[in-house]
Amino acid sequence: NIHLHDGLKRATYHVTYDIISDSATTVPLLFIAENYDDDFFVQVNDKMIHADIAKKIPQANVSKFFRYIKSENEHEVYVLFGATDSLLVKMDDIIQFDAVLKKGMNKIEVTYEACNSFNRSSWFVEPEITYSLYPSRFWRSFQDISLNISADEKFKIITSNVGMPIHPTKNEYNTSFSWQFKTIPTDIISITVS
Repeated sequence: NIHLHDGLKRATYHVTYDIISDSATTVPLLFIAENYDDDFFVQVNDKMIHADIAKKIPQANVSKFFRYIKSENEHEVYVLFGATDSLLVKMDDIIQFDAVLKKGMNKIEVTYEACNSFNRSSWFVEPEITYSLYPSRFWRSFQDISLNISADEKFKIITSNVGMPIHPTKNEYNTSFSWQFKTIPTDIISITVS
């Protein structure tokens, strides 16, 4: 769920993952929060937990906290997902936390603020919403993925790399739009609004 505010310039992300675990275990999770700007909150099974936030750690100590990254330059790192798969991301977008899972169903909730990017190629300034699903292709399985974007004011979808929303009324201005995916549509969701 993404809520746009401040004239569509900012977004509050509230992401929920339902994870089924075969046993009680602790899983290190790396979260890529594009354009992350403010406090980052994580709850596992309704319990608030600590997250290591890369931009709040001195660069000299980052490799001690983040096990799966390799520095590329002062502002970017490669997130390593195996011997041959990596993703180049901004250092300021990386958050890591350990999720203590119980056997059975677990709920992980992540909430954070982000500044939207802007497409300035046209006369109108159009905010771009991005969300990284990477490395979702490595997930063993998943059920439906729901994406909901809302705002207090009416807005319109200009471009979307995940297709048009469910039941848009001729893509007219509205206060909310929704998508439902049965397969992973892309590594990074990108939607431009106006």
